[in-house]
Amino acid sequence: REMVEIYTEKGVPENDARAMVNTLSRHKKAWVDVMMAEELGIFEDTTSPIKNSLVTFGAFVFFGFVPLVTYLLVGVSAFFAAHAFGTACVLTALTLFVLGALKTKITDRKWYAAGLEMLLVGGFAAAVAYGVGAALEKLA
Repeated sequence: REMVEIYTEKGVPENDARAMVNTLSRHKKAWVDVMMAEELGIFEDTTSPIKNSLVTFGAFVFFGFVPLVTYLLVGVSAFFAAHAFGTACVLTALTLFVLGALKTKITDRKWYAAGLEMLLVGGFAAAVAYGVGAALEKLA
């Protein structure tokens, strides 16, 4: 019944939808695949775990390195020496926003909303980590 409703909502006449569902339900694998995709929105993952791990590692190295650039430039420029922490914070915020915006390549969200979400979540996590570090420093 649910599959008939799904097909009729897509514009298939009810008689044709029933015929499609009756035919499909006689083939277990096809039935399960269609149910997973149409009713639950779950699709079979065909990506390679090795490719996923390499992309994740590459993103971690690249995006994780961006905030550290400031500290590499401390010896080169007086500006970076005087404003290293603030510059690193700004670069971190930009990096988080860009990373969030880029994830819209695999999600159906607006780039600015995803970027802002990543910025806020990452900023909150960084603030908590900074607070814990400051509290532990006072204890030590």
